[in-house]
Amino acid sequence: METEQASRQSNKLLLVALFLFLFAVPVLVLGPVLSSVYIDSESPSHDLFAKSFDIEPIEVDDRGGFIKVSKASDIAPRAGQDFFVVSWFNLKSLPSKGGRMFMLSHLKERRSSTKGFGLALSRSSKEWMRPEVYLSFDGKSGGWFRFQDIKFIPGQWFMFAVSFYEGKYLGAFIGTYDSRGKVNIQRGGGYEINLPWKRYKTGTLRVGAIESDSFRGFIGPFGVFSAKNIKTNLNDILKSIMLEPSEVPSYFNDEDTLVWSPDGRVDLGPLAHEMKLVEGAKRSPRKRIK
Repeated sequence: METEQASRQSNKLLLVALFLFLFAVPVLVLGPVLSSVYIDSESPSHDLFAKSFDIEPIEVDDRGGFIKVSKASDIAPRAGQDFFVVSWFNLKSLPSKGGRMFMLSHLKERRSSTKGFGLALSRSSKEWMRPEVYLSFDGKSGGWFRFQDIKFIPGQWFMFAVSFYEGKYLGAFIGTYDSRGKVNIQRGGGYEINLPWKRYKTGTLRVGAIESDSFRGFIGPFGVFSAKNIKTNLNDILKSIMLEPSEVPSYFNDEDTLVWSPDGRVDLGPLAHEMKLVEGAKRSPRKRIK
């Protein structure tokens, strides 16, 4: 009888040990990794970054408004180098069908054919938006490039990134998290284009509601980089942004950084551009991780 009880007790201990090995150990091992990208799906939309990455987003309310980066002529792409732009947004609502939401602009003039680069989203159907990128170095070649439709959900943070490498390959990427914190990077497709490089100057970079009736929501980190061999390291750069959106993406150093702001208040890059909120943009309430 005692032998049978001892055997049962031994089996129970074995099952407990097996349970701890299968469940507790993976949690200990994976916990720190998962927590670095975990976003609580029940949190208010504008607090997602503040709680998960200790980022203070900029709110653009019904009055409109944008972040203005002054004296920004040195943010233009450099000769012989690749180019990368990244920005984080959270939309309160989608534009009307067929409407365009102009969200980032480094354009010399506000007309259809000009020098510079810009990012926008256009509404193609109920929940689908089309990333659009403007790129031209001389105001003649290039223009607006439209990418594949991607599903958007109001209140969801997303990364909008653009790469241009080898002087002819243009690509767009949208990064999001699901309710469990899993990273999802969608490729919007790409273009092979011939854009003769020509140095241009424009004094201002704008992020947010560049057109008064467009963007409403929150602005997170944003940056512009110019470096060599971005193509080789593109996947690692995108993953780095998703894992640590408040940090300069891996691979880029100070020399590569044209502008980098984790909060829309200061440029932490070596050029230290002046930044300010214009018109209706305001800072959202901040709640730190407890």
